[in-house]
Amino acid sequence: LHSAVRDRLFELAKPEINQLCLVLRGGDGLLLGELLRKVTVEPIYVLLESEEEKKVLQRFHPLSEDAAPPQFAVSENQNPQVFGISNIRFERVLGCNWLLGHPDPEELLNGLKSWMAEKGKLILAETVSLLGQRLSGLVPTEAAETNLHREWRDAENEIYDGPGNSR
Repeated sequence: LHSAVRDRLFELAKPEINQLCLVLRGGDGLLLGELLRKVTVEPIYVLLESEEEKKVLQRFHPLSEDAAPPQFAVSENQNPQVFGISNIRFERVLGCNWLLGHPDPEELLNGLKSWMAEKGKLILAETVSLLGQRLSGLVPTEAAETNLHREWRDAENEIYDGPGNSR
């Protein structure tokens, strides 16, 4: 997560000291670290993709006297239900690449609605692979065999511009 993207997420979210916050796909710990500096009264809830991520973050973010301990849960489908609190409503939900690779992003977003407070904010930063740097563009045409470079470029175009690529 680039620091400028993180800063922009927090500029938009404006988390306050006593808000209930959820981090989606929080395995890298970068959003959690920033939230721990800003939100100290309520625990921060973090959805992770693996037990390995959970172990790392528990070691990296030990209990603090200044802040409520973060709550970690592993959920393959990134559903806040795994926290076991049916009536919890988050005032701020932040995530990076949470929708990336999901076959039905609209379904994922609709599923999150019931976990949001009435005036809650959902702030996501998503990589748009269609607009990203293509590897073939990093290799000068003259550095690779012409046919190979053309096939490489065509394969990337098929991946990024193909009908199966949801935009």
